[in-house]
Amino acid sequence: MRCVVFGLVVGMVVGCGADEPTRQRAAPTEARSVRALAARVPASTSVDDDFSARVHLHRSQGHATSSGEPSQHPGMGDPAMCTCPAAKLVDGWCEFHAAGWVAGVRVRSAQLFETLDPHGHDIGHESVTCPTCRDAIVSDGYCDASHIGWQRGLAYMTRLTWLLAKGQRVTDELALCSSCRLAAAASNSAEPRWCTTCEGGVVGNVFFTDPKLFEEASRSLGTLRLAVAESARCELCACAMVYDRRCPDCGIAYRDGRATGAPTPISH
Repeated sequence: MRCVVFGLVVGMVVGCGADEPTRQRAAPTEARSVRALAARVPASTSVDDDFSARVHLHRSQGHATSSGEPSQHPGMGDPAMCTCPAAKLVDGWCEFHAAGWVAGVRVRSAQLFETLDPHGHDIGHESVTCPTCRDAIVSDGYCDASHIGWQRGLAYMTRLTWLLAKGQRVTDELALCSSCRLAAAASNSAEPRWCTTCEGGVVGNVFFTDPKLFEEASRSLGTLRLAVAESARCELCACAMVYDRRCPDCGIAYRDGRATGAPTPISH
């Protein structure tokens, strides 16, 4: 059984969460067009359908691709100046460089960034019908059936972003050793590290004290980096990699960032 939430697909595509106060929200006219388009998408019956709906909305809305077309993704601050330092700390988007940041990793594909959807969504709990999700709301858990993680009452649409919400962003106020700070500063390329001195581990620019969460977040970060590299070839494959689904263009299915077999022929 899955979650039945009014407007869930819209929230998944727009990528604007209630906990991202520093990012501009989409213009009302754009938001209305997204809602109208979503109303024409058949109701999802599986996670595969959710992914297909997401792809459909991206294509219809004309989001930016590696070809350099303008992005409709809401950015941070003045588009005439770089906002990357601030975007890194909140998993935001820099309009000037046309790039987003997730756990300190640069994501140049707007479509991949919005599929990652790094911010939590405030979804009315009373509208959630999936029993596993209802339990997860209380326990800050993850529902594999619905592909939704819950943390502090907010819904996260990918496992990676749900895991990141459980950690602490590395800022000047967080007491860490110099080695951990260096790892966080080099989050775009540094490997995750566990530190006995700090009694925790750094994954990208996020700090975890739970060894199990650290290990799982480390694996998810590896998948993210594979997806970022793959987005230069096929953005939809990159999206499928972080969503553990099949690319609707290439027919390649992915699990944990790796192809699971030969491509399946796609009929268009």
